[in-house]
Parts: sequence; C-alpha cells; structure tokens
Amino acid sequence: GELLEIYALQIRMSFAQHNAVKMKELYEKTKDLNSVVKDPRSQSVIRECWGMMFGNESEWQRAYTEFYSAFTHFQEVGDRDKAKQCLRYVVVANMLSGGEQNPFDAREAKVYQNDPDIS
Repeated sequence: GELLEIYALQIRMSFAQHNAVKMKELYEKTKDLNSVVKDPRSQSVIRECWGMMFGNESEWQRAYTEFYSAFTHFQEVGDRDKAKQCLRYVVVANMLSGGEQNPFDAREAKVYQNDPDIS
C-alpha cells in the first residue's frame, strides 16, 4: 500500500517534470507488481501516468490499454471525474491508434456513451 503510493507520487512528479528517463525507470519497477498489492487508488494514478508516457511516445495502443485500466480503477474507487477524464483519453488514444474497438462496448464505459463531456 504505502510503497505503491510512493511510486504513484514519484511517477506523477516525474511526469510533471517531463523526466522521461525516470518515468521509464519507474515503469519498469512497477509494471510487474504482484496483483495482491495493487491498490486501485494508486493503480489509477500509475496507469494514467503510464498512458500519458506511452502517448508522449506515440505508442497509442499501449496508451489506450493503460488509460482504460486507469479508467476502471478510478471507477472502482468512485472518482467519477477522473474516470471520465481517462475515458476521454481512451477515446483519443483509440482514434490515434486507428483502433477498431469501440471503447463504449464495455459495460463500465457504456454509461458514459452519451455524456457530453466525453462524446
């Protein structure tokens, strides 16, 4: 729990400072953490930052995957505003990747399909 929160804070700071080297280092440290210690509050922040990192590298499919994961974690902890923000990122990453999947096909996202903040 606490270690994950520290990683989440370090990832946020590295992203804010545009420190791509540190972001990659933190990505490598956190990508394979045991699922038992994955706290959705911290995972939501970490996954959102990973999505931004991959987006900055124009790796849109990977960004899509991370943003979608962040979206579901934000949903899980009840942070509707951040969930909607990540879902907007999902839609953009999907378009930029040329993705054929419809992000709104998933049950979690379907409730936002007609939300004016997203569509």
